[in-house]
Amino acid sequence: MDRNDFLRLSRRLALGMTLISSSVQPAYAGCGLQATRIHAIQGSGPVSPLVASVQTVEAVVTASFTKSDQLRGFFLQEPDAHADADPATSEGLFVFAPGRKVEVGERVRVTGLVTEHRQRTELHRVSRLQRCGRASLPTPVKLDPAAVDLGALERWEGMLVEFTGPLVVTSTQRLGRFHQLALAPQRRFQPTQLRPPGSRTLQEELARQHLLLAGTSDRPYPAHIGFPPPGLTAERTVRSGDRVHGLRGVLDQVDDAYLLRPVARPEFESANPRPPPPPPPAAGQLRVAAFNLENYFNGDGRGSDFPTPRGAASPEELTRQRQKLLSALRGLQADIIGLIEVENDGYGPYSAVAELSRELGRATGHPYRFVHPGRSRLGDDAITVALLYRGDRVQPLGAAAILDAQVDPRFSPRNRPVLAQTFQPLTGGMPLTVAVNHLKSKGSECPGDPDRRDGQGHCNLTRTRAAQALGEWLAGDPTTSGSPYRLIIGDLNAYAQEDPLRALRAQGFVDLIARHLGPTAYTFVFDGRAGYLDHALASPALAPHVAAVRIWHINADEPPALDYRLTNKSRSQQRSLYRPDAYRSSDHDPVMVDLALPAASR
Repeated sequence: MDRNDFLRLSRRLALGMTLISSSVQPAYAGCGLQATRIHAIQGSGPVSPLVASVQTVEAVVTASFTKSDQLRGFFLQEPDAHADADPATSEGLFVFAPGRKVEVGERVRVTGLVTEHRQRTELHRVSRLQRCGRASLPTPVKLDPAAVDLGALERWEGMLVEFTGPLVVTSTQRLGRFHQLALAPQRRFQPTQLRPPGSRTLQEELARQHLLLAGTSDRPYPAHIGFPPPGLTAERTVRSGDRVHGLRGVLDQVDDAYLLRPVARPEFESANPRPPPPPPPAAGQLRVAAFNLENYFNGDGRGSDFPTPRGAASPEELTRQRQKLLSALRGLQADIIGLIEVENDGYGPYSAVAELSRELGRATGHPYRFVHPGRSRLGDDAITVALLYRGDRVQPLGAAAILDAQVDPRFSPRNRPVLAQTFQPLTGGMPLTVAVNHLKSKGSECPGDPDRRDGQGHCNLTRTRAAQALGEWLAGDPTTSGSPYRLIIGDLNAYAQEDPLRALRAQGFVDLIARHLGPTAYTFVFDGRAGYLDHALASPALAPHVAAVRIWHINADEPPALDYRLTNKSRSQQRSLYRPDAYRSSDHDPVMVDLALPAASR
């Protein structure tokens, strides 16, 4: 082969290699071409201006939740250099892409349909996804817990955010079911706990939101509850009032709620630890307690008739419920106990109240007995109120008295009847009349008595009229004891500044919780807001003889997942989330009043 032949062959080989190389696609074909910016998709309002259109975006994966029990998608965010100057537009976006796998820190190019799913702007029906190599993560938005409005986070939807300080747990209600905790800069209180109904400040308070800290699972009742790390157990709990540090994640939106989906493990601080049982009353003092049992039903009392209309669904659940309630009742060390939400099944040996008094006696070694109202049942509701007492400390003086609609028409049957009994301390103190109550709830409607949107809920007039009747009835000495020492206890289903309490205070009754513990005391947490529905009010003559008032915070702050129930829990969770202790024995905290009654006059 001469030199010319060699050159001709070389040219042909080079041409062949060129043709071969031109048929091979580059590693990231299409990556880097024109794409829609995420801030253009998000827009400056709550709904995307490009909804229902097909768009292509190219951005960085900031969080991936692609497993089948997760969101089945991932979050993208524009690199810092591509962010626009409009603070009202978000640079983040969720991509719903079942079966697609991506990694945090990848740059990806995605084509899909812009949709609004439960108020979350996202790409749906992904038709193309290209992985474009690695990229630096966007800088998280720094949020000051003291300054940010948790009800106005739309501008950061889908973006990486980082809180510069801790947030406070305001509710554990959703932890077991949705793996979520409600957080806010500080504890939140029911507006009508602190201010009169209907005020402008109250309405502003109602409008404020909390942030939900979400776990990795998107399915109800996850098999593993990861808060607090490494996971919730009966001994390792998280309580309302605890603080969470190191909050860094992607800000998501579902319906009206904003959620933080962590990309780093948050740190939990036990700022509100479980309280031990209270000390016993001082020598010579009498303790009265009130405790909402959250529906104690015992079937037929012989292990049958399950599930019950409320409460335990099986004999095993009843045993677990009873053990927790007995731990709480024993810890009260009370001489008189007003029970709320006990099954209204009479007073025979197998009734719920008879069983509970008998079992409490066995657990404490003290002779606990129940007050018989002289009727076969107290009211027509499925639940009722009851009074237990230690027979070695006090004895009933005369017969019990009952307030219902037959006694006073203002006391609507929608309220449970009031049970009042006068007790004579065996140490010789003055007689004491205790009236236990459970007024109509706020949640369901009363004809002609609607929710007036003033913060008091449904049936406020029904409760207020009942409170007026109650005060006048007690002033008339319904047990004919002749003693001016009268104590109202129980669940009035009204917070401290609501009309029923104002009516009782107008009649001279003293709010003992407000006087001794202050306005931010609480026995119940609802929708992330604390307050006290459970009350202790003393007649003017009794108030000076109150030695102490206590609320034992064993329930309202605790996750419902730690209660006695077996449903929606794995076998492992039924064991690990339960202990026969007082914590989460109910949904209300018990109230205790210690009295130093004067000696009876001779």
